[in-house]
Amino acid sequence: MNREIKFRAWDKANKKMCIVHSLLYTLGKIHELVVLDSKVLYKSVNSFELMQFTGIKDDNKIDVYEGDIIQLVGWEGIYYTVEYYESSFIAMKVIHKEINLRRYTYLHGLLQFEVVGNRYDNPELLNGGN
Repeated sequence: MNREIKFRAWDKANKKMCIVHSLLYTLGKIHELVVLDSKVLYKSVNSFELMQFTGIKDDNKIDVYEGDIIQLVGWEGIYYTVEYYESSFIAMKVIHKEINLRRYTYLHGLLQFEVVGNRYDNPELLNGGN
């Protein structure tokens, strides 16, 4: 099995997405990230929200990561977030926040979709959407 494993990270302090060049992983924990921005930065993992590449590309050949917001082709205005759940990547939609009602489908089962943003840069897509 040949699988591409890569990460990106949301820099909480500077509020921007960064590419993860490498990470220090020992004893079952990630301790430090090396992120690429305008320069190479060594940072504590606590300064970032880490997101894994799903191994899937959307209809436009864009890499899909945890935290991305996707839209099914032909269903404009209805958005799903990409989450990791029970050992799989899913597309999850919050139907009713007060009673925690959610709908999801496995990401690998979707035929036509596109990445339209992510939960950090585009939270408005999730807050006011259907």
